[in-house]
Amino acid sequence: SSSSSSSSSSSSSDSSSEKRSAKKKRKRDLEAEMRAIEDEIQFYKKQALLDELQHEKRKHDHIAPMGGVSAQMGAVNPPTPTVFVGGIPREADEEDIRQFFASVPGEIHQIRMNKGFAFVQWNSSRAAQEACKLGGLQMMGRFLTVNPDRPKPSR
Repeated sequence: SSSSSSSSSSSSSDSSSEKRSAKKKRKRDLEAEMRAIEDEIQFYKKQALLDELQHEKRKHDHIAPMGGVSAQMGAVNPPTPTVFVGGIPREADEEDIRQFFASVPGEIHQIRMNKGFAFVQWNSSRAAQEACKLGGLQMMGRFLTVNPDRPKPSR
């Protein structure tokens, strides 16, 4: 009789151990599912930001350039040594951008900033090309896009 009671208590402890194990597995599965959902949310947030940046860039591209005498006479302007920088943290300022590009040989001529992006004009095309190599690096925890500024469409 004592052996049957010990086997029933052992089977009930096995059963509760199995329940605990199943609960732990379920918890791990739910945590993994939550991480996957959070990753997906981050992906869509990044995609939405990228879409917003591309929309802003397209709007900027449609602004007619200010034409001086040479533009009025039909002279072809050389490509400007300007780069588009996307993904800039909202709290970043011009000095942060200058520090980010400090390793680039050349001088920054002008920085035009907007929410989350900037146009950085260099004193030479070579400097602009070197600046583009920094694309994919982080500023304040955000990955930046650095591309040559596309010439504005002629009207």
